[in-house]
Amino acid sequence: MPRSLARRLRAAGFDVAEVRDVGLRGQSDETVFIYAQANRFVLLTADVGLGTLLRFPLRTHPGIVVVRFPNEISHEAMNDAILTALENTDHQEMVGHILIIEPRRVRLRRG
Repeated sequence: MPRSLARRLRAAGFDVAEVRDVGLRGQSDETVFIYAQANRFVLLTADVGLGTLLRFPLRTHPGIVVVRFPNEISHEAMNDAILTALENTDHQEMVGHILIIEPRRVRLRRG
């Protein structure tokens, strides 16, 4: 995810911790997941592996947001789409579930 996304999310009032800033860059999905759980963070990622229900079952976390955009999309367009999706989603509904953000489509996978 681009660093510009974290800046945009912070400006919109979201509490953000980037893996690069907390020493987790390059760590396993499980390590990042455990950190997010311990800090009650919703995990926002482009790694579809973190949306795997067998590894990260629904209702066991504060929420996971999986972002699926083509590589060709500009950071600005992707950031706009993510921010709009998050602002238009009831955050209480995300707890324990997976939000999937794609171009022109947002889905909430519930348990």
